[in-house]
Amino acid sequence: MYEYNGIVHRVVDGDTMEIDVDLGFECYRRVTFRILELDTYESRLIGTTTEYEKKKGIAIKEFVEEILTDREVQILSQMKKGFYKRYLCQINFKYNEYALPIYFRELMVDLGCDKKAGALPLTTLLEGSAYPSEIVQLYEDIKKKHGILE
Repeated sequence: MYEYNGIVHRVVDGDTMEIDVDLGFECYRRVTFRILELDTYESRLIGTTTEYEKKKGIAIKEFVEEILTDREVQILSQMKKGFYKRYLCQINFKYNEYALPIYFRELMVDLGCDKKAGALPLTTLLEGSAYPSEIVQLYEDIKKKHGILE
């Protein structure tokens, strides 16, 4: 497992992003990564994606853009490429300078952004979770804005 630091440049989808990877000595390389073992809803109509799933995908992408764009992240990767020739990785980030690192995949699964996993109840996320309540509330607000009621 290789470990790098980087800054999120662009969010492609809820599970895919371009990250400027710090290679050391002020040398950076922009690389497209897909989050390992995370499959979020698509933000485009492709394959069997429904309009409702597209709305969810757009909301998830907007949420990820809000919390990660221009934010420093820690990248853990085996430097293997997946089906679409993107490097597979896990990422961690700090929401603020005092917080513990947040494991991105676990956050997304707990919020219900993974197609294969169910979300934790909102009360559990707001009251007893390790995630800052601002993050959970931000996602809820974005879902409401896009008309996603669950």
